[in-house]
Amino acid sequence: MQFLIFLVSFISAIIFAVIAFRASRARNQFIKVWGIALSTFFLVLVAASVIQNLYRLIQFNLPRTNPALTSHISGSFPIGNFVLSFAENGQTPALLVRHATEPKRLLSSIPNVAFVGAATGQANISEFGIPEGSFSVKDKIISSCAAQTLDTIEVSNTGLVLHGTLTGQGCTVNYPLTFTPIAANQLQFKLQLEGAGAAAINRIYLHGASEADEHFFGFGGQLTDFDQN
Repeated sequence: MQFLIFLVSFISAIIFAVIAFRASRARNQFIKVWGIALSTFFLVLVAASVIQNLYRLIQFNLPRTNPALTSHISGSFPIGNFVLSFAENGQTPALLVRHATEPKRLLSSIPNVAFVGAATGQANISEFGIPEGSFSVKDKIISSCAAQTLDTIEVSNTGLVLHGTLTGQGCTVNYPLTFTPIAANQLQFKLQLEGAGAAAINRIYLHGASEADEHFFGFGGQLTDFDQN
């Protein structure tokens, strides 16, 4: 987008410079037309910057397209003091984690939406400012495994393992997602990627449902917002 802004501005300036050179026969007229060309150049820069900011604002406020979840599992599965449910009582496919003594959810996914995903990306991080301490982070996604299938489940005395596939444009991998109760009130989960393209993947996503009045704190040093909801 920044290259496009520069290109449009540069071409506009060249066009007006050529017009000024051909149309002028007197020096004063040439200076006048050249001034118009420079003014147009800067106006194009301003207009392009405004368009770029509007584009970013529109993109930021557009509703996101949620990746799909295809599940072949239903029912409830006890694991230590926890219970994991999938499409319980005929509901739409979604993951629900709760404690055996507490009916409210500890973790849940959005119905029919993938709760894990993966991608291959390239990050460009640069530090700027005087004194330094601010960072510009640009992340380009090369390939994305956003759509999820939930195919089988393994239940044992030590844990529970979900098996499925993550697919997308230029990306297909298998995954085991393991849940292990390591204490009475602590449930550990571990996501691994398997398959020919797994080694190239360097992004893993977790998607979950959230209530409007929920609050999230932490996530490392944050200098802008305390509540990360």
